[in-house]
Amino acid sequence: MEIRMAKRLSICAFLFLIFTVACSSPDTGSEGASGTSGEKMKDAGYRRYEIESGIIEYAVSGGQKGAESLYFDKWGMREAKYTRTEISVAGMTRKINQLALMDGEWIYNIDLGARTGTKMKNPLFEMIADKSGTKDFGELGMQMMKDMGAEKVGSEDVAGKPCDIWEVKHLGSKSWIWKSLTLKAEVELAGVNMTSEATKVDEGASVPEDKFAIPPDVTITETPGMDKMMEKMKKGMEKK
Repeated sequence: MEIRMAKRLSICAFLFLIFTVACSSPDTGSEGASGTSGEKMKDAGYRRYEIESGIIEYAVSGGQKGAESLYFDKWGMREAKYTRTEISVAGMTRKINQLALMDGEWIYNIDLGARTGTKMKNPLFEMIADKSGTKDFGELGMQMMKDMGAEKVGSEDVAGKPCDIWEVKHLGSKSWIWKSLTLKAEVELAGVNMTSEATKVDEGASVPEDKFAIPPDVTITETPGMDKMMEKMKKGMEKK
């Protein structure tokens, strides 16, 4: 239940974050074996947001309670999201202390409590960067939202920023979007509401490098990209 709720809450944000959410090199400024860093993507003209850098603080309420902090630069091609929340389900409480990090093509998901994490090459990168015909991922994210049935249902200020409200009824979710950034997200699942809402937006902030660094005592395991996973599944089915 808690996993499904968390996925529902992040799905609309994912379409605007494009490369992150539920994702997160020890050397975050370098290029991987076959990956491109956020710095190189920025230099090539790619953008996810309409502002170059920023820091956003969120309050999380409902079935999941706590706080999130979002740091990004290079027009969103490098981003770190720290989540510190608790989820209560059926009388049981689970604490989440997580870092989701994206640097260009590479995405990392770090459990800061267990000091472990995963690394993988973003499975959507090639499709988006090479086949979409645009370098504006915010624009592409909006089109993806519309393709999923999202409709604009109004406008409202969040943390002092004017947002368009987009609703995806069949997912039971709403997103408040400002300059391609999700400042508020609401989701309802099985009668349980969850909300993540920005409380402070520091537009154009200079983000400290340590916010993008993975702690040295964290063990990172590289996982295969989605294309490789699908290939393995296909081979497995052919054998049967």
